[in-house]
Amino acid sequence: MYILKSINEYIGRYISWLVIIMVIVQIVIVLSRYVFGLGFIKLQELMIYMHGTLFTIAAGYTLLHDEHVRVDSFYRESSEKFKNVVNLIGTLTLLMPFIMVTFLMSYPYVIRSWKIFEGSPETSGLNATYLYKTTLIIFPILLFIKAIVILFNSINNFDCWFNNPTIKLRWWQNPSPAVKYLNNFNTAIDLLDQVLSCYIY
Repeated sequence: MYILKSINEYIGRYISWLVIIMVIVQIVIVLSRYVFGLGFIKLQELMIYMHGTLFTIAAGYTLLHDEHVRVDSFYRESSEKFKNVVNLIGTLTLLMPFIMVTFLMSYPYVIRSWKIFEGSPETSGLNATYLYKTTLIIFPILLFIKAIVILFNSINNFDCWFNNPTIKLRWWQNPSPAVKYLNNFNTAIDLLDQVLSCYIY
């Protein structure tokens, strides 16, 4: 799972530099407009591009570090077992459907933009709108990668809990089909991680 975790980690670290670039560009825009009386449409659109790219591409990185804003009344002080249940159910019932809907709705929108190489509606704007809209597809893909990591960690923690000899349940001694499926899922994820590592390293 290291490969899957590192994807969002590295992307998030590099994309965060956009914050500094945005500050510099914004200062240039303000000085050029209010000091020199000049306006640059391309710089203004560049700010929009960077702002949108930062939020979409860094979403997986933020989720990786569990820094998304949420109302936390019970989760923080709960046991690890309860947190695993919440993470598993929340990922399957909320995060995964959101990822699927976002991708399915964004894909034709982005494809149409690429077919015409959509540019700025402004005459002197940036002719790279199709590149900017591509982040709408990258956004759910990076979230999906993190969702797989969450599911794997939750299932793996359940496996450790059930195999703890001090709390092992009688029915666990004769694994049900569902339990066997979870074990096969862990094996498949490990195999995928090994295959990816062969291509990356």
